[in-house]
Amino acid sequence: MSSRTGCFSRSPGLRIRPVAELQTCLVYRPHPPKLFRLNGSAWLVLELCEGLDRAQLMAAYRGVAGNHVSAADVAGQVEQGLDLLMREGMIAVSGPDGSARGRSGT
Repeated sequence: MSSRTGCFSRSPGLRIRPVAELQTCLVYRPHPPKLFRLNGSAWLVLELCEGLDRAQLMAAYRGVAGNHVSAADVAGQVEQGLDLLMREGMIAVSGPDGSARGRSGT
């Protein structure tokens, strides 16, 4: 499960390649090496992980999704995206003290 506090950022070294015609994104994580195919919502969450906290991420996601997605669906999509991206080591969260936590939560 993802952290409830802190700011989210992409892990260093990721290679992100949008494949717009397939409405997907390929992400290569170098350590340990693995290639991922993200759906549109996980892709958007990954793109928004630029030092935003959870509330800012929700607001930014809602701003992009507009009225096409309900508030409950936005929350669910963001939470699922954060959980996946954290679990797979594509993002990290920095705690209130500035310490970074990744997949292990440490």
